[in-house]
Amino acid sequence: CNVFVQSARLETELHKNENINEIRVYGLMVGIETVSHEYCVYLVNSLRNHNILVLKAGNNSNIVRLMPPLNVTQDEIELFIDVYNKLLISF
Repeated sequence: CNVFVQSARLETELHKNENINEIRVYGLMVGIETVSHEYCVYLVNSLRNHNILVLKAGNNSNIVRLMPPLNVTQDEIELFIDVYNKLLISF
């Protein structure tokens, strides 16, 4: 049940960004397809600077891959969303 709740929360927030082409969600594994490689690099580096582990993926290296553990808490999801939303403003 936690997986579905947290996954839905993430998906809702991620769709608010105009620099995102598509969100792919499978449980808590999330693929965030960005409009460009440059924006993907910005997101990955910025999230890592905030101690959030993400990976680049895709043929064009324009997908941010997020895979939190299944026991991720609501507070941890909210922390990610707060950092993510701050990064949107500063790009």
